Amino acid sequence: SSGRVRLGDFYGTRHDKDAWHFRERLDYLRQSGALDESDPSAPRVIIPNYLITPLNCLNVSSYYDLCCIDLCQDLFEELERNLQAPQATPAEIIRVLTSASSAYVPAGRTWSNALIKKLEEVAEHHGGDIPLHGRLFAQFMHFAYPLECPYPHLSGATKPQTKGEWLDDTGTQPWATEVEMQSIIDSLQQPSEFTLCGESE
Repeated sequence: SSGRVRLGDFYGTRHDKDAWHFRERLDYLRQSGALDESDPSAPRVIIPNYLITPLNCLNVSSYYDLCCIDLCQDLFEELERNLQAPQATPAEIIRVLTSASSAYVPAGRTWSNALIKKLEEVAEHHGGDIPLHGRLFAQFMHFAYPLECPYPHLSGATKPQTKGEWLDDTGTQPWATEVEMQSIIDSLQQPSEFTLCGESE
């Protein structure tokens, strides 16, 4: 699973079922870090990044908003509790994560060679031990848990905003119109299905 869904399918779900979500503008998704345009001909929405965008929060009082839970945080807490150190070797990390369960991955998982290689590359980059709160390890966690862990963009590359902040900055609503969504669906000309790629992506 790549934790991504085709943009046309993302908008198609909203268009077909008249749901209140799945209708953010293309530029809002991009600025929020929820859009993967590595293949410009087939843009995809990054599911965990999308779920933590401010537009998915509910304003329940003047003091706080109610937002989606960051499922990846549980995994990092498991690492911190077991390792009790700010860094660890690949073997130590694999040991802890193998015994841990997440929302979508049961305990006792089998690690692919591609994922183990990614983790070893992170360790090599840092000289042996892996900082648990570095960007490269966060990137590994996204590939290992694509439905739970957001993809970590470079610092300053994204700017998540609330509806009010977006409106103040752009003068427009963050929602795409029905015409805009249908135009994107038609231009992409792709079958209506969720495509989840392998871990080696």
